[in-house]
Amino acid sequence: MSIIFRRPEFSIFVLSAAVFLHTIFTNLDHGLWVDEIMAAKFADLNWSVTDSFKWWASFENHPYTYYLLLRSWFHLTGMGEISVKLLNPLIFILCALLSYRIWPKNRIREFLYFLSLNMTSVWALFYLVELRVYGLMLAVSMFAASCLFAIHCISENRNNTTQELSRPFNYLTGSVII
Repeated sequence: MSIIFRRPEFSIFVLSAAVFLHTIFTNLDHGLWVDEIMAAKFADLNWSVTDSFKWWASFENHPYTYYLLLRSWFHLTGMGEISVKLLNPLIFILCALLSYRIWPKNRIREFLYFLSLNMTSVWALFYLVELRVYGLMLAVSMFAASCLFAIHCISENRNNTTQELSRPFNYLTGSVII
């Protein structure tokens, strides 16, 4: 019997991944909105970091972390429309991989459903192709939820040590700082 019938979560995951990748890659070249142009201006390589930060601090209410990441991304890829819009999907994929790493190994079925729901969320698909901080927040929130789930699962088992709890807790703390 095929794995599709024995383990439907894999089929759902593969279908969700196909929807995710198709949606992301078909929406990368639909132009930039005004707020996305402002985000690109914060990270503009022609400005010094100090000038960019001063302009950002005058009216932006989101933390500057994303714009520093975006600025570094511009150094690597340049400022083409498609390349700048790839940052959020790549961060999302990185957070998904980190979530898999932290997720309890005996709960992989739940992870595949969790990730499938996150990949096919309309909110996720919309904001991951925007050049705004919301895609980063979505990815980090998904990772933080994974850390909380791991902490919950580890603490349910009374035989676990404090050291086992420290890894997901440290990851959670790091994601909150971002």
